[in-house]
Amino acid sequence: MERRARTFSGRIIFAAGWAWVAAHWLYFMLYHRLLALDFSAWSAVFATVFSLWILIPVLFFKSRLSRAFIAAAYVAALAWALFGFGYFRVFHKFLQFPLSRANSLNLPMLSWIKDFAHLIPWQLTLATAALLAVFFVYLKMTRPKVQSVGLHFLERRRGRGPKLVTSEARSGRSLAFIGICAQVLVYFMTASCVAAYHGWMAQPGYAPAATVADLGVFGYAFAALPGQTMAAGENELEAGSWKLEAEAGDETVEVDEWALGSRKDIEALREDMMSLAGDSAGGRVMGLPAFEEPPNIILYQMESVSYWPVSQQPSPMPFLDSLMKGENSVRMEFANGCTTVDSEFAVNCGFLPETYGPVSDLYSKNDYNCLPSILKSRGYRTFMYHANDPSFWSRDALAPSWGYDNLHFSPEIPYRQPDAQLFDRLVGEMESSDGPSLHYVIGMTSHSPHNDHFRDFYAREYGLDIEPYGGALDQTGMPALMDEDELRMYMGFLKATDDGIRHLFETLESKGLLDKTIVVVFGDHRYYDFTASGDVDRFLNYNRLPFAMHVPGLSRGTLASIASHIDIAPTLYALIAGGDAELPATFLGTSLFSQEHQSSAVTKCLGSVSYLDDTTLIEGDVPFNVYRAVPISVKKDAGEIDGMISALRRVVARSDRLMKQNLLGRTPEDEELLRTAAIRDNAVTDSDGDGLSDLREKAMGTDRLNPDSDGDGFADGVEVTSGFDPAGEGMVEEEVIQ
Repeated sequence: MERRARTFSGRIIFAAGWAWVAAHWLYFMLYHRLLALDFSAWSAVFATVFSLWILIPVLFFKSRLSRAFIAAAYVAALAWALFGFGYFRVFHKFLQFPLSRANSLNLPMLSWIKDFAHLIPWQLTLATAALLAVFFVYLKMTRPKVQSVGLHFLERRRGRGPKLVTSEARSGRSLAFIGICAQVLVYFMTASCVAAYHGWMAQPGYAPAATVADLGVFGYAFAALPGQTMAAGENELEAGSWKLEAEAGDETVEVDEWALGSRKDIEALREDMMSLAGDSAGGRVMGLPAFEEPPNIILYQMESVSYWPVSQQPSPMPFLDSLMKGENSVRMEFANGCTTVDSEFAVNCGFLPETYGPVSDLYSKNDYNCLPSILKSRGYRTFMYHANDPSFWSRDALAPSWGYDNLHFSPEIPYRQPDAQLFDRLVGEMESSDGPSLHYVIGMTSHSPHNDHFRDFYAREYGLDIEPYGGALDQTGMPALMDEDELRMYMGFLKATDDGIRHLFETLESKGLLDKTIVVVFGDHRYYDFTASGDVDRFLNYNRLPFAMHVPGLSRGTLASIASHIDIAPTLYALIAGGDAELPATFLGTSLFSQEHQSSAVTKCLGSVSYLDDTTLIEGDVPFNVYRAVPISVKKDAGEIDGMISALRRVVARSDRLMKQNLLGRTPEDEELLRTAAIRDNAVTDSDGDGLSDLREKAMGTDRLNPDSDGDGFADGVEVTSGFDPAGEGMVEEEVIQ
């Protein structure tokens, strides 16, 4: 039986295609507008290729299975767009997800997605539903029982396009083949557009902040795919060695191959850091306190607390503000990453995080030599606290590898328990601990979402009342993506966090522990962007973090001009081991009490990198290998800037390589350093000079201020060496000692 052919006007087909593209233009114009991003010509290009990516299979693939797959892919793509919207509002970047990280997700990480739902406005949700409706209408209208295609130009009349004749009688393989070829063409079209955009980025007038807006959520994700990064000029691993090409004026400089071996690479990385910092070195050199016994240490990592709200007048965090003014602080503190776990890594291990994603993604099974494990060799007990699942960010694997033996997480700590209540648990552990202890607190009180739901949650579950901030707001410092109600609620959560810090200090003082404890309070990462004019003002408003450090017996004041998280571990190590103690090789930061401190900060965040010192700001996009320098106080010549950018490129590549090849673990040299440091510790803390450390005498029950505790005429250390109890009665026979 002969089947009737269906004929469609070419004009209708092309008009419908343009309508489909226009619908996506409108959608992404709204998307960008809600994110306060410009929808440029480049944005339209990438919105077009995305719409073609889904339109072509709709037109050319006819089976129910293929159409179900297409529908699932489109729904997933729009869900990705919605997730990317919330992700951008927090990180000011769209998510890049290289295929190499596909096996790194876990259930707590996936559940994290729901935390972004409250950031999606109703307008975008409605527009997404409308776009889905248009898609399913297209899917139904273009579901002819198509088997083949033929274009007929005969009898063409003025004003009418060619006819697209579809027939049901012939095989559909040729149609599917055309669709596959068209999809391949769209892929190469997208790659060509990204490569062309990379060329445009090299032009003098390019602004790095425009990249995410121009590429859009899908173009930005595409840039992370294998092959695209090579087209963009990213560093590649070849034949077991790394090569880095860096533009220096009109010349291309090739860095020598890097031999395997952590010592050589770390030394080269340290030299790159020093070269990048140039003459910005110089900390506050002072006499460090001589502790009668090793002090306890508390590190409190505040969640999502930036510097800008603390500086509001009146401040929603008055106690923290007073700490920064009355204790030891730095003029400007910065994170080295933009996720919570990267802050934990940088603070504990003194090393830069990986460029493209959190350390938990790929490196939770690596070996590390971090401050907690080093302090354990000096008799410290180590604790970590967090009111969340321990597998989130793979902390159940990372924290022990850093040296934390005692992990207190949910469900032992109730989910999102206020930090103030958690501090009571910490002080209890400190009181019951024999010897010094290190406590790392990952805050949750100020964690997003900052809305009425969680305000009611805290009141209902923990009796914590959170009130929106009622003071005057500095309109020049308003974040770009927050309305006034949301801002005031956020600052109300900060007030609750500040009350927790006050409670910690008051509790320590009431227990007689404040004069025996070092307390470091700092923000974990940047939060919310600003509309401040000027690249430097925008960067500082967005990235600057609060920092305060209480050290018993230490004179108070500003420690350094600029510092970052990687400087915290070296600073604490200097306080415990002495200012002249040699730092572990993998500590890239420097003590704030050292003349060698580099007043600068490197931040690596989801493919972007920045460098700041007192004279220059450098911002770069690593996948595209494009960097730009902005003068702050001194305008440097082109040669100096090229040298700094080349050094920054090497810092990024070398630090990533050391992470990738698992070269941050403890070495025999580190073991020797710990052994000699332990001997030095015995001497420094031997108050009565009897050859026994104060810590050991405390454990044995002898008098640390009396070299001969039992009065038998022999020093306690001599008795222990000879196998006798220095707290025993009677004199030791001289011949026994000999």
